Amino acid sequence: MMINPILGREVITLFRRPRTYFWITVYMSILVLVVFTSWPGSYGGQGIIDLIRTSRYAAVGILCVMMLLIFVILPSFMATTFTREKEENTLASLAVTQLTMFDIISGKIQVGIFYTLYLIMITIPLFGALYKLGGFAMSEIVQSYMIILIMSLSVCLWAMFFSVISATSYKAISRAYFFFFLLLILMGVFSAFLHDLGLGYIFSSAYINPFMSIEAIFFGSAGGRYSSFNLNLSKYSSQNLIFGFFYIETLKIIAFYGALSLILLLLIISAYRRLQHKWL
Repeated sequence: MMINPILGREVITLFRRPRTYFWITVYMSILVLVVFTSWPGSYGGQGIIDLIRTSRYAAVGILCVMMLLIFVILPSFMATTFTREKEENTLASLAVTQLTMFDIISGKIQVGIFYTLYLIMITIPLFGALYKLGGFAMSEIVQSYMIILIMSLSVCLWAMFFSVISATSYKAISRAYFFFFLLLILMGVFSAFLHDLGLGYIFSSAYINPFMSIEAIFFGSAGGRYSSFNLNLSKYSSQNLIFGFFYIETLKIIAFYGALSLILLLLIISAYRRLQHKWL
């Protein structure tokens, strides 16, 4: 199976940019700092429960910081996927190749997935070190990675949509961030309104909030880490797993953001078809 030529070109271009290494350094430095501050200095007088608790807290902390950093870094890259082509007048060149519209769009999406997978892969040694402390199963890390990946796909498509409809990279990046944070504010206001109606659980549920979803995986319920610590051993029972592997929180959030990603993809295709005559 041939690699999409757009993916190959974008990956080569990515690692030629100095800012790529700057952001990777910042990303890893913050994660290493999280591990350093979470790592137990001495186990004197501490039991196995304390060791497990430290391991689980550190794992959740790293995953949440990973997700936050990816959401901050990724839009700045993906919001330029089409605007850079417009600014360099290369979209017309792509149009006369054998690549179809779907090849171009799918190639750009693959670039976003590659970015995310790369940022995930370089964190594996951190979790390898924490795994030696015990306290969590590798399946929980895998499911958390899946949540981060599907969330990142939605963020990529969100930023790509503004890249398609914007004339310059500056406009695309600023719009992507502005409307993203505006959406968060509106969701917060709407959540408060639902709470007053007795329906506040809708936006506080683990299948919408990825941070709470990861906490539900590790602690048994969203916000469980803030209550008295409980190993919640029932989570390890196969009867609570879907297909013997997945927690229900994982499948719910994957389904929700998978559907959201599909909607964003359709919006990108529609905008591309409507505006492509201006680029040729």
